[in-house]
Amino acid sequence: MRLRRAIRNSFSSVGAYLLLAVLGFVVRKLFLQYFDLSYLGYEGLFGSTFTILSVMEMGAGSMFTYLLYSAIERDDREEISQIMSMFRQLYQVIGMLVIGVGLILYLFLPHIVTEPVENWTYVRIIFLVQMLVSVSTYFLAYRRVLLLADQCEYLVVRIETLFRILGVVIKIAVIVWLQNYLMYVMVTFCTNILANLAIYSSCRRRYPYLKRVRVGIADYKEKKIDKEMRSLLVHKLSATVYSSADNIIISALCGIRAVGLFSNYALINTNVMNLVVKTLQPLEASVGNKVNASTVEDNMVFYKGYDLFCRMLALFTFVGFSVMLQPVVVWFYGEEYLLPYAMTLAMAANNYIAVRQYAVTAYRNALGHYDIDRNSRIASAVCNIVISVVAGILTGISGILFATAVGHCFIWYGRVKTVGMIYLQDRSFVRRTFTRETGNFLLGVAETALCMGVCIGMPVSIGGILGRLAVCVIVPNLLNLILLRNAEGMETIRQYAAQIAFQVIDHKGM
Repeated sequence: MRLRRAIRNSFSSVGAYLLLAVLGFVVRKLFLQYFDLSYLGYEGLFGSTFTILSVMEMGAGSMFTYLLYSAIERDDREEISQIMSMFRQLYQVIGMLVIGVGLILYLFLPHIVTEPVENWTYVRIIFLVQMLVSVSTYFLAYRRVLLLADQCEYLVVRIETLFRILGVVIKIAVIVWLQNYLMYVMVTFCTNILANLAIYSSCRRRYPYLKRVRVGIADYKEKKIDKEMRSLLVHKLSATVYSSADNIIISALCGIRAVGLFSNYALINTNVMNLVVKTLQPLEASVGNKVNASTVEDNMVFYKGYDLFCRMLALFTFVGFSVMLQPVVVWFYGEEYLLPYAMTLAMAANNYIAVRQYAVTAYRNALGHYDIDRNSRIASAVCNIVISVVAGILTGISGILFATAVGHCFIWYGRVKTVGMIYLQDRSFVRRTFTRETGNFLLGVAETALCMGVCIGMPVSIGGILGRLAVCVIVPNLLNLILLRNAEGMETIRQYAAQIAFQVIDHKGM
């Protein structure tokens, strides 16, 4: 059942993101044709601002998901209701705090946007829409955490995909026929509200036993939520600063139009990485259930296969971004929208780290004990900001993205350390993990150089893009399968691949 749900979640997620990615690129192309590039800069800047404000969430989503894994495994409906009531109560308080801080920032917008602005009405509306979209999650979408913990992500994907497609179609109509930016930004707000309401309603139907339970401070203390949240606050603050600093620093050092140019790369990066992550994410809930129901020995067999799959996928991701990102930007947007190739390599390295650590991240998220890697998260944020400012002044946007990749290494280290200490009780796990990474990354560099050599004469056209894609799909994956054929975990990958094929064939035959 778990494997069937994981397969369903993966196929739903991947299919939805492929469709939305194509539609998203169409919207971006039309946006650049009809609207000024600075609007993209404002969206990126304000989006990062509200991502930073989300630090008030204190990582509650991760913590309550972790608590729900055990309750769902036991089918303890009373505890599930209690946990969700606590989550709802906490999120409502957080939502009100975000509104308060957002309104204060609204008054200081002229100090946040320091460049000359032609129409402050547009800028203020962009800010308010970003705030409302952010806040709506706290009041409406909190129940989705139960669907995710119960491996029903495909339901969330279906609903969000439907409303995002609706939003994209309306945006295209607004851009082409009305050319009204104010209506364009309101579409995002309206479709987001409708999607959250639909998810809320779906959750109520699927879990009719859910009821609101009166909870107080004693209940939070009983589950040690107060202790975990103190550590999670540091995690959330560090992660938010780490992930959202780029746009703000780029705006300060390179200007708002540079943020707009970077947002084109970010759009491609986000869509591709979401596609990669959506392939892996459904297994995260399965890991949470396994940690609570299986022995460490049984889990390590699964972990080694999962980790090896992430290793090969990370190499493929690094090669693909390094070889294809610049030609895709030139072909789709135009050569005037190019940023330095060094920035592309830094983005590719950061994506490699994100995919490479995904297996250990899934186990880390199921364990709690957020105090163990707290200092690593702090180091990632501090390192990212310090190196970003220094490298940004010296080398521009490339240095800022390089700092992001360096900061990501600290996060990776902390997650490996937590799994080694808490779950495996093996302090050598950290050393073994990173000892082999140098060779793995050098393999990625060699595969990239080989693919670049093969693709060097290809034109920047639809044929050339497809040719590069074929090379990036075939060459690194074929080499990885040959070189890693006897690696630990490969047998597990073969077994799961056979089970997935059987499930797919069996489903088609029904």
